[in-house]
Amino acid sequence: MRRRRARRQAEDFLWRTIEVRSVAPSVSLHSESRRGEEPRIESSSWLEVHGDLDSPVKDVFDITIDLHPEEELRVGTARPVAVGAVIGISCTVSVVVALLPADFDRLWMLALSGHLKFASLTLTPPKYGSALVLNAGFSSEREE
Repeated sequence: MRRRRARRQAEDFLWRTIEVRSVAPSVSLHSESRRGEEPRIESSSWLEVHGDLDSPVKDVFDITIDLHPEEELRVGTARPVAVGAVIGISCTVSVVVALLPADFDRLWMLALSGHLKFASLTLTPPKYGSALVLNAGFSSEREE
């Protein structure tokens, strides 16, 4: 007889608020040349947000969130549905989040104008140094 996996309760998730210390915007250009095709110039943008967690994740308070635009966000079949991932926890919690280009542009402007002060994340409990990011928010004021 097959056992059903228990659904995660809301209490199983970690809610964290981040006070933003600094942001580091990055834009890069590179050429792409495939055999038989005309060469193209590609560009990519990243926004790196450094901050302090309000309570630790695996005894770590320092966090870096790497944000980048994606033309199409794919959900897939994995559950719970995630907007990003914790890709490592050592001396800093490393998070990657993809945003639609319009949302990335809004966040880029918020960061470069100096109004990005706080972020909030909802995470699954970390396992083997990684976790899923279920929700991510960025603002100029601490959310209650």
